[in-house]
Amino acid sequence: MDSTNTRVEAFSTPEIWAENRQSLCDALPWYKSHEASLYTIDKVAKGILINKQVSVRDYLSDEVIVTTLGGGREKNKTGERARAKDGSQRPKKYCLAAMESSSPVGVILGNQYPNLSISLDHAYGVMGYFFITDIWSERDTSTTAGFSIWKIRLEKADQSSPSWWQPRSNLPSDNGIQNSSHSAPLAWCTSCHKSSKTVFSCGWACLHKDCTSYFDFPATVDIKDLAYSEDFLKERTARGNIKLPEIKPSPPIMTKDMLGTEKEMRVGIVCPECGGCSKRKFWDRWVCENPACNFIWQATPKPFPLSHIHKEEKTACASSKFRTSTVLAGIELATYTVNGYSVDHYLLPDPCDDSPSILGSVAVFHSTKAENAMKGGADDMWEALQYETISDFCLQRNPVKHAGLPTEVLTRHFLQNWGAPYKFAVPASSKPFKEAPQSILAGLNKAKWAGKIAVQQMQAITKGGLTTSAQCKSVSEKFTDFNELLSLGYMENDKISYHDDGEDTLGPTVATLSLGSPAQMAFCIKPKYTDSSKKTDILKFSFRHGDIVIMHGTRIHQMYEHRVEPKGKRRFALTCRNIILDTLNKKTRHEAIEKGALPDITPFWDYPKPGQNTELGDIETQGLQSVVKKPSGKRTRTSKDTGHKSKV
Repeated sequence: MDSTNTRVEAFSTPEIWAENRQSLCDALPWYKSHEASLYTIDKVAKGILINKQVSVRDYLSDEVIVTTLGGGREKNKTGERARAKDGSQRPKKYCLAAMESSSPVGVILGNQYPNLSISLDHAYGVMGYFFITDIWSERDTSTTAGFSIWKIRLEKADQSSPSWWQPRSNLPSDNGIQNSSHSAPLAWCTSCHKSSKTVFSCGWACLHKDCTSYFDFPATVDIKDLAYSEDFLKERTARGNIKLPEIKPSPPIMTKDMLGTEKEMRVGIVCPECGGCSKRKFWDRWVCENPACNFIWQATPKPFPLSHIHKEEKTACASSKFRTSTVLAGIELATYTVNGYSVDHYLLPDPCDDSPSILGSVAVFHSTKAENAMKGGADDMWEALQYETISDFCLQRNPVKHAGLPTEVLTRHFLQNWGAPYKFAVPASSKPFKEAPQSILAGLNKAKWAGKIAVQQMQAITKGGLTTSAQCKSVSEKFTDFNELLSLGYMENDKISYHDDGEDTLGPTVATLSLGSPAQMAFCIKPKYTDSSKKTDILKFSFRHGDIVIMHGTRIHQMYEHRVEPKGKRRFALTCRNIILDTLNKKTRHEAIEKGALPDITPFWDYPKPGQNTELGDIETQGLQSVVKKPSGKRTRTSKDTGHKSKV
């Protein structure tokens, strides 16, 4: 039935439920499929969602489900997903592996399931574990095309008690018929010599799609009226006493050897009080997403020692993939030193220009342990932020799309914006700089210093005869002060996929100071400017604790995208931008000016320090095809071109 108005009262409520797909996937270890209906681990089906998409003869009873596996649907002219070809072989193989190994499959029922007869008060309800008993192929007789589809029959694993989704008015039902004498007979095909069950009430047919007699019925049978037989639906499989894994996970517990940002602590939870699934939205705790429930599971991260960061860096540098940078031919590289930093300055060409002009640059300021250990340096920022993120301000995940809807998706990282308001996919609340701790202001100060150097050096490179490529006219020749800072927190396995910072409210320069675990950053040309739909890295480099990355040039974000992948268990990133006040409405502009006003910074956190040597070193330019970064911090570059030096 397709209307919630005709649904009846269910026997009970699900033990586990969710209103949001991401919450469901975050909380359940056996189902993490954010889009597809089937979830697998090591090519074995572990969980399945039955919801909006159904096919002819799909069936749901108290203990048995017959459902169609995915694949073969495409969007039609009206935007609906409709059958356009045969079902996919891949999900069938995964389900076959589960059936042959007697592996239980967790099943979730969605409230958009057209065959649902009961009222489901939540978007999703967990039905429990089922076993796959049968897999077969049949034709989709709802259309004249007759595409082949794969069907599976699932049987409830625990049949000792009523199912919550059965209608209350139907009790008693078929519970307890596991000792039923019903059995669908087998028959062998004379064409392919393979057996098939008699699944239809009208009689037997070969259900092997590669057989010449596949799905052949007598002429008297109208295949549009096919129905499954009572024997097939009511037969039960004797399995004895099988110990099933826990369907409802307990909230994660931080053990003595954990620091609180490991992947085990990054998952969602099933609320032990109401059964609702919730994402981990806050840096220091879980909060049940059910408005009627007050459950909070505290998970304050422990301090992450600098020794752990150094160990992560050593482990990362042991991998050649981390040490080696990808630099596509045509990207020029300039190197120089300033105030203890060694800088790799990449010049990005216009991919649509036959005589490539430089449309922007990416400068990577590589720090050292000595620089990081200075008063108010990266080490002090790291220690301060670890405390401040659990006491002075809270990092949290914000919606990245479909805010407020059941399909809402949160960012992978945790964040807090400072200064002028910044719309990151959706507007996020911003705190004024006057409320920011000194460590945040120190990060902003250091990013400004590096940003000024990077812009100055780009002009020296492009106008000082160090490259034959012309600088695009869109590239700003002057640095514009930052008035916004986005503080980001990453736990283990968190990352930002390919995106751009091309909002029309942003100035030409974006700076990021990295603190904590090492990471890798990559750039790709947007697919619309290439001959391929695949996003291929054209620039990829590693950076570590205390390093700063400066992107300069608005057209970088028009033509390129970038991503960041941390290689450890905890990282903070302080990303600074200039929000162009003239692009904001009067109210927002006033807010941006007020919140972007900077308080004084103490000498401890100020940078550069009095007496520091900020003189720029020589610039060396190279047209590279590969850059190898050795663990010692020395960088060996191989190139067919000969680098040249020039004093700026």
